[in-house]
Amino acid sequence: FFKGEYSEDNTASIWRLMVDERYRRHGLARELVNVMEEFAKKEGYRQIYLHTHRYLEAALPFWKSLGYVITIEEDDYDETSHMIKVLV
Repeated sequence: FFKGEYSEDNTASIWRLMVDERYRRHGLARELVNVMEEFAKKEGYRQIYLHTHRYLEAALPFWKSLGYVITIEEDDYDETSHMIKVLV
């Protein structure tokens, strides 16, 4: 699917990170991602993959602010953006 771009051995994935509307804008998602990244590092992963959708207006700016970069953008029905962050 990704033409070998993401090695399953060294790539963790984030799937479906959501925060209830009542609790948004308080840093909860950022803290959850920080915990996931630290866990991934301790487990020996070198990068984290995720995908989001361009119609989710806050999603791309949020992930970019955390250092994730777009690797593939699809012009499909879901307007999918695939992103990755290399863990240091």
